[in-house]
Amino acid sequence: RRSSDLTVLGNYKNSILSLSGKNSYTGDTILRNRANLNIDGVNVASKTVIESGHLYGSGWLGHVYNNDNLHNYSYFRNMNTNELRTKHGMVIEGDYKQTDKGILNLYLGTPLLVKGYANLGGTLNVEGIDVGYITKYGKIFEDVLVSQKGISGKFDQLITPTSLLVPELTYNTLNLGEGKRLYT
Repeated sequence: RRSSDLTVLGNYKNSILSLSGKNSYTGDTILRNRANLNIDGVNVASKTVIESGHLYGSGWLGHVYNNDNLHNYSYFRNMNTNELRTKHGMVIEGDYKQTDKGILNLYLGTPLLVKGYANLGGTLNVEGIDVGYITKYGKIFEDVLVSQKGISGKFDQLITPTSLLVPELTYNTLNLGEGKRLYT
């Protein structure tokens, strides 16, 4: 641990630290003891480690290591505000690693965007469907995570609302031409 790290400690019921704007510290961001952190700004210079707690956000982050709960939406999403930040998910500028204990929480229609590699394990929890989301041909085919460099591993468990009758996970590679690909 470096002196420039930001360590967020939990154990406080219903308390959350929220960061917005462009954060200038260069150390890692570490969540411990059931901490709650919301990042709706830019925090790409560091690695974010969720040891124990919940990371929410609609911001831009560096590398992310998820050993507990990542929520791909702002903490303020369900507070009936009409803020722009409540309509978007995260962009991870680096790699995303989710352990077998990790949970990725999201809404269909807002995929987690990863510019690096995604290493998956643990649980995918689909909390619902974005308002205004339209299905194709009466079926939902939706990316929950998009990586520019590749995906390894798979989610071990899928949790969905009962409104999704027969949920299924598939993994794809999309060839964009000129040697460019997206992994979903």
